[in-house]
Order: sequence, then structure tokens, then C-alpha cells
Amino acid sequence: MEEGGKLSVTASVALGLLAACVAIGLMVHFLSKDADKDAQRVFINVGNCYHDRGGEGVSVTEAYQPCSGAHDREVVGLVSLPAASGAPYPGRDQLARTIDEGCLGKFRTYVGAQYPAVGLVFRNLVPTPGEWDLGFRDGVCGVGDAGGGQLTATVKGRATAGS
Repeated sequence: MEEGGKLSVTASVALGLLAACVAIGLMVHFLSKDADKDAQRVFINVGNCYHDRGGEGVSVTEAYQPCSGAHDREVVGLVSLPAASGAPYPGRDQLARTIDEGCLGKFRTYVGAQYPAVGLVFRNLVPTPGEWDLGFRDGVCGVGDAGGGQLTATVKGRATAGS
């Protein structure tokens, strides 16, 4: 009976170690997946079109679409958020105000009209705390259809004759 008891203990320890390794592996996978998502936003460019997956902190690069096809938003500008590397996250509300103000001029330059003259609405993207910690210091000026529909072409130079 002693040998069976030793085998049970050994099996239990082995299973416990295996479970711990799986748990650690899953944690590393999901944490690195979130970090990768945050890091991807560094590559956003003016003129990119994307599907809006909703919610704060959506990563545009996950949903790139050609501007010639149906899409929810288009990047009309980037607003620089000056802050030193390692600076604490200033908060979503403060960043959103700065981005909203900066996006007005970007809209006019890209679309060719004053906001909201051409049936478009802003859906700006604010860096998340994770993106901020990675050094992402740009706000994304995204626009979409004011009626909630999808865009089917670029909005660059979309200004109407009456604008």
C-alpha cells in the first residue's frame, strides 16, 4: 500500500505542476496579446479606413479596410500629445479634449470643409493607459457617416459645393 500512496502523491504533484504551467502560459499569452494590440496602433496612418468595433481602446489596425469598399471610419488626422517618455497617463477625459480640439483643423484640411458641414461625425481614438505606457503619443481623428451608415469611398476632399 505504501507504493500506491507514493504513486498517488507523485501523480498529484505532476498534475499540479502541469496545471500551474498551463495557467502561467495562458496568462502570458493573454497579457502579450493585449500588449500587441496596444503596440499595433503605432502604425496608424492618415487615410487608413477601418471597421469600428465599438468601445474604448479599439485598435484600428485589427479592422483595416480598403477605403474603396464599405467601412465605418476613416483616419483624417493624428494629433500629437506632447509628453515625456515615462510621463504618467493624464486621463482619458483630458486626452479626449486635446484630441477633439486638434481634430477640427485636421478635418478641415483632409475633407475640405468645416466640421460638420458634409454629413460626417467624429469618432476619435484616445490612447489607452497601456498604449501610453508603450510611448504612443498620438490621438487618432476618425470620422464616419453622421447617419450611422457605412462609408463606401474615401472622405478625402469630400467637401460639397455649398460648404
